[in-house]
Amino acid sequence: MKISSGRLLVLVPLTGFLLLSCGKKRVVQVGEFESYQDPIYGFGISHPKEWVRDPEVGKRFRVYSSFDARDRFLDPTSSKLAGVYIEIGIDTTKGVTLESYVKSVRDQYADISALGPDESTTLAGNPAIKIPYSMRVDSKNVIRGYRIAALRDNVVTYVDVEGFNELLDDYKAVFDTALTTVRLGQPPPAKKPEDISKPSETFDTYQGKFFDIAYPTNFDFKFPQKPNTDLVMELKGYRQDCAVRIEVSDAKNLTVEKVVSQNEANLQKAGYRIKRRAKTSVDGIETALIDLTYAKAEVDSRAYFLVKSNRLYYIFLTWYRPQTSVYVPTFEKMVASLKLKS
Repeated sequence: MKISSGRLLVLVPLTGFLLLSCGKKRVVQVGEFESYQDPIYGFGISHPKEWVRDPEVGKRFRVYSSFDARDRFLDPTSSKLAGVYIEIGIDTTKGVTLESYVKSVRDQYADISALGPDESTTLAGNPAIKIPYSMRVDSKNVIRGYRIAALRDNVVTYVDVEGFNELLDDYKAVFDTALTTVRLGQPPPAKKPEDISKPSETFDTYQGKFFDIAYPTNFDFKFPQKPNTDLVMELKGYRQDCAVRIEVSDAKNLTVEKVVSQNEANLQKAGYRIKRRAKTSVDGIETALIDLTYAKAEVDSRAYFLVKSNRLYYIFLTWYRPQTSVYVPTFEKMVASLKLKS
């Protein structure tokens, strides 16, 4: 339960710890799992393979049961299908103890949650404390969950589990299985900044509604909201100025040439200078390519525009100019891996 994650909390305060059960219990079976491990602090967990991943390298990793569930947690009052999520993260505050950490969590969430009593448990074989909680969204919906926290090597590793209404119970077998796979965080080994910032040579694959794409295992991805856009996805690693952004929207029956003309003007207004225009292909589809440079920083960029099934795909790459030889080959490999879905 992290307020900083961008959730639009519109919750009614509760008094006392709420237990809610609606209808017949549905047991969700445990299927195939895949693992995640943070490349900096080493914390990790395994989760159902088909779930939607939302990592933030060096901070936390969250995985949702579906895209609708992700959107519902961001806006609990929306009409999107409810679901569940699991999150693992760390706290490296100097001098933190498990007791002080638990107190800070309780203080932070006291105004929006009904908190249950602390429970002694274990996490990855280490002593841990479990904090149950619930938050009422409206007269029919409650978000229920718990946080488990453990301390090792002056690093607190926590796991959050949340679900709407009875879903917390329905997914119990999944949560219990995931908890057995937890790897606690640890202080990162001393590395040179340039070593940390390099994209990994090993790749993972994101599989989504509109496209699949391969990406370095030390990259994370987020889904920012943007009006009139079906999907926005940002992929980046340690360096925040080196990223791949993909936007999918209605092409409105416009040609690629018309789309490029409109966007060129916007890019120039934003301070980009066009270096080169070219034609290429992405997933076998003719694509317009524009190489750009940014006058206000040591940053170069590249934009791709293509249309498939009246859907516009806009791919924007940006990288730190002194590390062009490090990032551009990786980004080109990512673009080459794109598989578009109609």
